[in-house]
Amino acid sequence: MATDLQTPDQQSLTTLAAGIAKDAQELLTQHLTLLKVEAREEMRKISDAAIALLTGMAVALVGAILLGFMLVYLLHAWAGRPDYLWAWFGVVGGVVAGIGGGLLAGGIIAFRNVHLPPPQTAEAVKEDLEWQTRPR
Repeated sequence: MATDLQTPDQQSLTTLAAGIAKDAQELLTQHLTLLKVEAREEMRKISDAAIALLTGMAVALVGAILLGFMLVYLLHAWAGRPDYLWAWFGVVGGVVAGIGGGLLAGGIIAFRNVHLPPPQTAEAVKEDLEWQTRPR
């Protein structure tokens, strides 16, 4: 008496369906791994942008302080003694503030290039999950 009630055609169809399900699961795992790697890359971008932004803020602060000293010396020079020390504070403060402004702009631009979660991989994972959870 035969214990195997499936015909060879049914058996191969079952094997094929199981293989498809296994492949879909493997694809989902690969997409999740890709999402993790891309998220890590985006976090690195955020870190780099934050460093540029904080450095720019610090340099701009130094420039603002120097420009403040320049204003004090300028007012002092207008008050009586024409000594040109204020001009040097202004030149140095202006250059430092310009560098700080450039770093700030670079940090802002870098933050605009960050996309969490990575849009293409997130969409692929969403499609994989929908395919696996869709009622048949």
